Amino acid sequence: MLKTLNNFAILNGLNEKILKTISVLYIFNNYDYVRDRCVGKNGFNVIFITSDHKTFAFGKNSCGQLGLGHNDFVIEPQIIIELCDKKIINFVNGCLHTIAITVSGEVYCWGFNNYGVLGF
Repeated sequence: MLKTLNNFAILNGLNEKILKTISVLYIFNNYDYVRDRCVGKNGFNVIFITSDHKTFAFGKNSCGQLGLGHNDFVIEPQIIIELCDKKIINFVNGCLHTIAITVSGEVYCWGFNNYGVLGF
């Protein structure tokens, strides 16, 4: 998998020790949001899970899509404590939100909750 990860320029800043532990990787674009609709893509976000079930994120994060509790740009991977050890198997993103699905079928979502897309 390490060879495959080297194909993603956004991961070039990560050290090899971290790259070797990635078991789930999700790279997605942020979108600009104008007048209640998504328009052009404007920056990447990365969420990954390590082999010991720790969840990390970094990237543009303009509407909190990384689940870190803020909307600040994140250069270095930061741990998402609330998602660690949840055994996440997949991520899905919408215009301004992200959803995580666990092996047991639990769903976690965060980001901009326009029109109730987060389910609440």
